[in-house]
Amino acid sequence: VRDRLYLGALDFLKLNKRRNLPQLVFEVGEIIMETVQLTHLCAARINSKSTFSDMKQVLDAILTRLSIEKYEINPANQDNFISGRTGSIVANGMEIGFLGEIHPLTLDQYELKNPVAILELNLTSVSTLFR
Repeated sequence: VRDRLYLGALDFLKLNKRRNLPQLVFEVGEIIMETVQLTHLCAARINSKSTFSDMKQVLDAILTRLSIEKYEINPANQDNFISGRTGSIVANGMEIGFLGEIHPLTLDQYELKNPVAILELNLTSVSTLFR
């Protein structure tokens, strides 16, 4: 049972740290939040210069494919992320996810030497935007 996907993405990047960069990985999976099962999508990018902006481009591509053209990113604090380089993703007044850059101390815990940018979307919430 897990409450977020991005920690699994960090584990995956750790296992593949000898592979060439850049690496961009995705996962769609189930999580449990407050006894409710939700479907999330996670994307993680590792490169010598992975940034918030890189992951925002991935977010733009995903939301465009889902026909969500208007959204905003609000400053947020998230465990394991760099303060000031993390935001919550809001569409139609509903928080649907977050994105940001992983904190260097967390990178050290996963034995990663390059920056990692991550986004995680709550696809269950996104699906309610179409009702």
